[in-house]
Amino acid sequence: RRAAGRDTFPGGFDAALAARVLVVIARDGSKQKIEIIQSSGNERFDYAVMLTLRGTEFPPLPDEIEGETLAQTFLFSPN
Repeated sequence: RRAAGRDTFPGGFDAALAARVLVVIARDGSKQKIEIIQSSGNERFDYAVMLTLRGTEFPPLPDEIEGETLAQTFLFSPN
């Protein structure tokens, strides 16, 4: 679909949207923290990103990773 010359995706999200999210993963794979550190500027898209991450299961951290948690930044875009 096209809207005003721009690509759109299911949910009507503009292809140019991007949200950066910090996820802190515990050694057992559980999520200790999920935080949007750079909003897309679209509340619906940011909410969809948070729902996606809340429903995501991570495996336990491999032995090669030191410490009890791993902080990882993800960039989400509809494209």
